[in-house]
Parts: sequence; C-alpha cells; structure tokens
Amino acid sequence: MRNPTLLLLLSLASAPAWAAPSAEDDIQTLEAMDRVQAAAAEKAAPSVVQITVERSPATKRELSQTDRMRLGLRGYVPNGYYARPDGPVTGVVIAPGLVATSEWNLAGEGAVEVTDHLGRTFSAERVGRDEALRVALLRVMDKGALKPLERSTHSIRPGRSLLLLARNPGGALTLTRGIVSGLSRERGAAFTHSCRTSYGNVGGALLDLEGNLLGVAVRHDDRARQGQSSGVGFGARLSRILPNLEALAKGEVIPAPPRAFLGIGLDQRYTGDGVRVGRVIEGTAAQKVGIRPGDVILVFNSVKIEHFNQLVEEILKLAVGTEIIVTVKRGDEEIDYTVQLGVRPEDQKKK
Repeated sequence: MRNPTLLLLLSLASAPAWAAPSAEDDIQTLEAMDRVQAAAAEKAAPSVVQITVERSPATKRELSQTDRMRLGLRGYVPNGYYARPDGPVTGVVIAPGLVATSEWNLAGEGAVEVTDHLGRTFSAERVGRDEALRVALLRVMDKGALKPLERSTHSIRPGRSLLLLARNPGGALTLTRGIVSGLSRERGAAFTHSCRTSYGNVGGALLDLEGNLLGVAVRHDDRARQGQSSGVGFGARLSRILPNLEALAKGEVIPAPPRAFLGIGLDQRYTGDGVRVGRVIEGTAAQKVGIRPGDVILVFNSVKIEHFNQLVEEILKLAVGTEIIVTVKRGDEEIDYTVQLGVRPEDQKKK
C-alpha cells in the first residue's frame, strides 16, 4: 500500500505550474488531505489513552484585577474559565507499560487509572517527571497491555504540519491540526504549535502526517493566559524525552534549571512606550545596579520593549548570571545599566 502523504505530495507536484487550480482541484486536494489525517489518526488511536486522576473538587480561579489586566480581559468572564476541570485528561503510550502526559495533568496524589481505546481500564502509578519539559510518566504494570506509538523520524522545524490527537471526557478521539510555529521556547525546553489546545487534549500525541509520534502536548503554566482553548500550544519534543526515559521510568525527577530574574514590578497605570517600573525588589539584579521605581525600561538586551509580557519573555530566554544592558528613561535622561541577571525567588527556594 502506497503512502497517502506521498501520493498527495506527488499529485500537487505534478500539476502544471501555469494552470490555475479549479474548484474541483481544490476539493480533490482537501479530500486527499482529509484521507491523510484520518489515516494518521486511525494508526495512532490505539496508543492515545484517557487518564483519570482522583482529585479533590476543582476550585475556581478567582480573577484579581491584576489577573484581568495581565490576561487582557474586558467585561464578564466566569472564573471557571481558568480553572482545572474535574474530567479525564489525555496521555500517549511512549514505551511498553509507560504513558507520557503533561506534568500538570498529574498534579496531586490521588489514584490514577488509564483507559485504552477498547475501554479497558488499568491502574497506573506516577513515576518520574521532567520539570523542564513539563512531562510526567505513568507506569502500567502489564507492559503488554498498551501499544506504544511508532516514533517519527522527521525533524521538528517551523512550518511542519502537526496533528494533535487526544480523547474527550467520553473517551472519543479528538483531532486538531496545525503547524510548528516556533522552536527553542521556554529556554529551549519546548516548541510552539498552532494546534488548538484545551484542558482535555493537553497531554495528547503530536503526530506527523504519517501518524507517528513527534512530541507530547504540554501545558507550561498552571496560570495560563489562554484559558480553555487557544491557537498557541506547547510541545515537548520526543527527542528530548527519550534520552532520559529510563531514568524517568525509575521514578527520577529531572529538575528544571533556575530561571533568570530582573527584580521589578509593573506600574499598571502606565500606558506609554516601554515598561514603567512600579517597584524594585530588594536584593535583586535591578536593585543592585540602581534601577528605580518610575524608570521606564525601553530596551532590554538590544530588544525594544513594548509591554511587560514581552519583557518577561526576553528575561526567560536567558540563563541566570547572563550579563546584559538595560536602557531606562528617567525624566528626560536615558541611562544604560549593565545588569547580571539573578535567580527567581521561587527557584532559589528549591535549592
């Protein structure tokens, strides 16, 4: 049987370059793409499982005024929109007896069960997790019960098509399609993609068009800005998971490296260019070099700063101890500070 993806690409390549596509050509191309996606989903389905975690009832996320400003919310938004649902989540069988999912999916200490595509339910235990990749592993004692998903040999590069295969609360398959949109996110631990993500499909399998595993959909913030669903998702590359798979299966926790920290708070009343400093935290990099409340950060590490989230993203791209230049405006004067980034306080506590 010939590869449907190859047939689709050959048919597109063989069309005369000078011929404008007809409506019929468009329909045939879309139908071919539909067949490719359906075949990929059918192939991967036995390896995409539902995970049920025993938890205490979900608490609503109460949105403070700061939350609402950071999230860009206007008007009424129910607090439950940003709360973890009580229902099941998704995982992917990555090796015999081992299920990978988003670390966030397994938060807590309640009992865990895995349900396969045939409706069979197995008790599972949490084993290791990679805190940088935000991936956690479950072990099912019967190693032969679940079928591992075939691994993709394709590289992950911007523009590559992806399928996100998961299971809804009823156990049925869900499929969203997108592309790889960015590499080296979250300090190199993640890539971004445009498959629609939700609380239910995070933890699912990111597939190539042949139905093979490229990565695991992960959630990189338990206070996510995207709410229930968004056009920006994070993925952990399979190639980053596999080197530590044996250690994770033994229950090891691979810690995330400490995150860089500047040490300022946002002045939320400011609406001009750059970021105005509302406060400077004692003992941090900003305080040590003399940055003051009221200063407006215009440039950070040669990047023009337009808003606070951009500044945070630029900081998190860098390692602790990196020395950079920050340009601030103070009154009519612009001042360049050479800053050596420190460690976020919560990461300092983990040491």
